[in-house]
Amino acid sequence: MSDVDYSDRAITLRIRQISQLRKLCLSLAKAKRLSPPEGEERRQIDREKLLRRDDGGR
Repeated sequence: MSDVDYSDRAITLRIRQISQLRKLCLSLAKAKRLSPPEGEERRQIDREKLLRRDDGGR
């Protein structure tokens, strides 16, 4: 097992990273999902692009 760095600098860095993760999680919790029809449309378009790309190379 590797040694854990308990220096002031290392602890401060870990606290900052946790703070950034917390902000990200709060932001994701507030975010709204795409409505199903819009999401389905987007997935269908992406799927069609992939199919066209696959057919062109054969």
